[in-house]
Amino acid sequence: MVLDLAVKAVQAARYKVDQVNDSAGVVGFTTGMTMGSWSGVSGSIVLSEVEPFTFDVVGTGKQNVRGGQVIALDLFGESKAKVQKVVREMQRLAG
Repeated sequence: MVLDLAVKAVQAARYKVDQVNDSAGVVGFTTGMTMGSWSGVSGSIVLSEVEPFTFDVVGTGKQNVRGGQVIALDLFGESKAKVQKVVREMQRLAG
């Protein structure tokens, strides 16, 4: 159920869901073009149950480098902000 919440949060943020791994508790996503990367940010949300009905949510993100782009700068912590947006959406949807 919490993975479904993460998927809905990714979709509400208007990002693309790339993968859902139920057994590992991971939802992977990709954004559209960002200031630092033509091919966007790839991120993942990892959910782990620490107590019954209590989950720890950890996310990571990185700028994508594809095509003719040689370098993708993480300007102003942009990749982290994209992950935080998904976590905030999860909180909003759960509230």
